[in-house]
Amino acid sequence: MAKLLIVDDEMDLVQVMLEWMHHDHHNVDVAHDGSDAVKLLLANEYDLVILDLGLPKIDGVNVLENVRHRGRKTPIIVVSGRHTIESKVECLESGADDYMTKPFHMKELSCRVKALIRREAGYAANILQLADVAVDLTHRTVTKYGAEVKLTAQEFSLTDFLIRHPNCSYSSAELLQRVWQSSENLGGDTVRQCVKRLRQKLGDRNGLPLIETTSVGYRFYVPELMAGLEAH
Repeated sequence: MAKLLIVDDEMDLVQVMLEWMHHDHHNVDVAHDGSDAVKLLLANEYDLVILDLGLPKIDGVNVLENVRHRGRKTPIIVVSGRHTIESKVECLESGADDYMTKPFHMKELSCRVKALIRREAGYAANILQLADVAVDLTHRTVTKYGAEVKLTAQEFSLTDFLIRHPNCSYSSAELLQRVWQSSENLGGDTVRQCVKRLRQKLGDRNGLPLIETTSVGYRFYVPELMAGLEAH
């Protein structure tokens, strides 16, 4: 049984969605305006949200942006009468996971809800965590203390690689070969600058940078994994 939140001010449609979601054995909360939706989303953990756009008080797009800005990763399906590609793109770029235009068949909504919930269940096993940093391999996001750290694609790739090989040092040349898609015409300064940015974004731990400079190159240093042995 999943816990859902339906956010829509069309009472008749909400009732139909409630009946279908209850039939699928989901536990459902309802909000009829954007303000209440944000309050519920920040106060509770939901497995999925069904979100309308044309809401009183706070528009659905603003609800999306507000929730994502606060680091919530709850899957969100937008259901809206706005049919333009611009509206769809805006919602997806603001953090929606799916978009359905009204009117829609409830059977399709039910299928999409189940698919997203299954997908999220699979993500849980696809997260690497060392020290205070977690790397979500599917969403390609990095969090520290649960808060998302905004990284470029290249910064993510370097973090992903180093956290997969904790306490192992790699030279700039090795990292260029193994992490950068193309190392042609690139040198050690490219790696140094990327590491510098990551250190600024990830911060330190107990006064020491998470990405350490060694005699060989760089490593993601987790002393509690060393067990008294020095990494290669």
